Amino acid sequence: MERRIHTYVGGHSHANGGGFVADTANVADTAYVGPDAMVLGYATVSDHAVITDHAVVEGGARISGNATISGYGMVCENGSVSGNAIVSDYGLVMGQATVSGNAKVMESACVYGTYSLKDDAVAKGISFCMYNGSASGQGMVDGDYYDDGGKTVTKGTAFGWVCAQSYVDALPYTDGLYMSYDFNSDSSLCVTDRYTSTYATAKNSPLWESVRTSANGVLTFDGSSQYVELDRSLTYMTDTEIQFAALWKGGAANQNLFYLGDQTCFMRFTPMNGNGLAEFTISDGGELQTLTAPALTAGEWSTVRIILSGDNATLKINGETVGTGAITIDPKDVAGDGSIDGGWCGYLGRGYDGNYFKGSVDFFSVYFKEATEPDYYYTEKEEADSELPEEENRLYGDVDCNQQVDIVDVVLLARFVSQDPDLSADAITEQGKINANVNLDENIDADDITMIIMYLGGLIAPPAI
Repeated sequence: MERRIHTYVGGHSHANGGGFVADTANVADTAYVGPDAMVLGYATVSDHAVITDHAVVEGGARISGNATISGYGMVCENGSVSGNAIVSDYGLVMGQATVSGNAKVMESACVYGTYSLKDDAVAKGISFCMYNGSASGQGMVDGDYYDDGGKTVTKGTAFGWVCAQSYVDALPYTDGLYMSYDFNSDSSLCVTDRYTSTYATAKNSPLWESVRTSANGVLTFDGSSQYVELDRSLTYMTDTEIQFAALWKGGAANQNLFYLGDQTCFMRFTPMNGNGLAEFTISDGGELQTLTAPALTAGEWSTVRIILSGDNATLKINGETVGTGAITIDPKDVAGDGSIDGGWCGYLGRGYDGNYFKGSVDFFSVYFKEATEPDYYYTEKEEADSELPEEENRLYGDVDCNQQVDIVDVVLLARFVSQDPDLSADAITEQGKINANVNLDENIDADDITMIIMYLGGLIAPPAI
């Protein structure tokens, strides 16, 4: 089926994704062009490159490898993007600029002229990179960075109009680190990043303290309304390590320490799921993959490392490997398109629909590769809350403790009441049994099943549910 974007441009829908491809462009069958994306002019898209969301590739641009052009990103003129590179948000690549390796152009950065961005380098903010300069290694250019004099950034984060190579050569950095919230200063309103401007906004004034329970610089969440908004660029990764130290206060299952994504494509971590296990979950909208370990110990500090490398995942708690498995979904698969009404959210301290975290966080860091064990030691504890939440916070009918009442709860409860021999003894947690007693008669029986079914059918609205 032919589609025209205006009178003078003829084209067609790409077979893989349905996006618009001009008849003059060359797009491989193995590449993906999303329904709202466009490839125009004499551009070439090859291999397994992805042009998605509202991105545009035009002119004589070349996209290859596993490169991704997403959000409202644009590659034009004779720009080249290859490898695992990402151009997203309102990033622009033009002239004869090249972006390769794991490099990223994001926010409103412009890479122009013969500028080269490669390895794990990043251009963000309103950076303007032009002529024969370069960013490589772990170099990052941010904010109002401007270079038309051929400077080379290989590490650290550079800002402003760069006049001297000595400035960029002296930049501090931490190997592999993209962002870190260390909470070393008052973070009740604004949370500062260690090196860059990837700052965050705290909502509803979580408690900041310079010292708490043997930790220095701590942000504490009340479990009901407080959280921090996280940046979407934290998911612009193929490989990553998410690292944090948390003191969970206990309480309800399925609290979200962090959540990145929308309702269907997301990654999250809970200190204890409905089965009493710590759980990392990632979903690309079609498949949901998890990694579990023993639940975090309430009232004690836990240093957690979630490492995604290739198709392998590792979960480490307090320096010990407690979970390994195959995770084939990449963080960039949950990045979303960046549109205002796209439903994407990034949170520290809550989930998409709530599920607030109650406890403290000492640091929260994101790396683009496996990092080293953090040098943090904690000697003090706090009294944990009861394992069960307060009465008004219990969700009656939620037998599997996933924070919603549905037919799965009915089936699980029916098997429990009928004493199904194939149902494991721990299939319903103690919290699940509390939730199952819908009619509050201290018995779990067929009457509770009936009430949940009637509730789901809209026939009743019991006060307990």
